[in-house]
Amino acid sequence: MTAPVFIIPGDAIKDLYPNGAPMRETMIAGPSDSEVFSPAFIKARAAYHNESEAEYAEKVIGALPQKDKLLSEELTLVFGFEAFCQTNLLTILAYLAQLGRELPVTIKLIDEFKNNQELRSFAFSAFQNANLWYQTLLVEKKAFKSDPLLWPEMKKAAALFLTLQEEQNEITDIIDENSALSENALVRLLLTWDKDYGLSDELFLDLIRKRRTATKQA
Repeated sequence: MTAPVFIIPGDAIKDLYPNGAPMRETMIAGPSDSEVFSPAFIKARAAYHNESEAEYAEKVIGALPQKDKLLSEELTLVFGFEAFCQTNLLTILAYLAQLGRELPVTIKLIDEFKNNQELRSFAFSAFQNANLWYQTLLVEKKAFKSDPLLWPEMKKAAALFLTLQEEQNEITDIIDENSALSENALVRLLLTWDKDYGLSDELFLDLIRKRRTATKQA
């Protein structure tokens, strides 16, 4: 019997899952494409990350299991509950749908703010539903319809993702209210505040610079 395959949220929990394949992406920000990991997808995401397409493919796609394993092996997707991880998870589920996987996967939700403790696990096989959610949310940047197969964390992640698309939102409010703070100090403040978006320091820094540039030009 072959060992189960794990996909994990980046390299941060490699100590817990030494053989886990990291999802090295930030799908909560930047452009997407209908076909996950297609040439158009790679082109758009590589440009967003200021990488060559070859660098992107090696870093992101090269870290994931081979397609035959994704189609046939016992697969567990270990992801955080916050929006950053849930949008990455949604992308993986859409990819599995597009590959044609039919076997169920196990989704294990963890709390990365509490020593990666497991919140709960459940089986999932509605890949075409997930693909529709992905197309609607991450490609079209629209709210998807309610679906009984959606879990609460994904519903919340979708709402937060759409909030980030708004010119004025709770993060821009914090940036505006702390105009006297340096970039680094404001990043630290936002990291302390953030428990739902799960954004990285790099993403917060990008948001700060874009917001401050926009307000100066207004």
